[in-house]
Amino acid sequence: MVVLPLVLDIGPIKRSKNTLLKKGKRLLRKIRVRKVHLLNSIILPRKKGIKVKNRHTTIKVTKKTRSLPSRVSKSYSSKDLIKNGKVDIRRYYGKNGKAEVDIHYTNHGNAKKTP
Repeated sequence: MVVLPLVLDIGPIKRSKNTLLKKGKRLLRKIRVRKVHLLNSIILPRKKGIKVKNRHTTIKVTKKTRSLPSRVSKSYSSKDLIKNGKVDIRRYYGKNGKAEVDIHYTNHGNAKKTP
């Protein structure tokens, strides 16, 4: 079986080179802005261990809830687990809502082995 490529004749391009270059520059600018937004809103909070802006929630330890969920519906978010009035764990979630990074703020009752 031989598969031939499909070729469509659209005709001559009616736009000039300058118009195409301007559109390309605008597209690159949008991509750069998205990268900066992604860096500022998602990657930097994870590196610095701070809350994700507009996508952060807190959960207090009770008899029902003793840990943070492993999946959430909001991608690129963070959650805090508060135990005895202090942040015990901060969890960051990735693109598909799965847990990616946990930061533990206590020594888990073993100060000798935890620097």
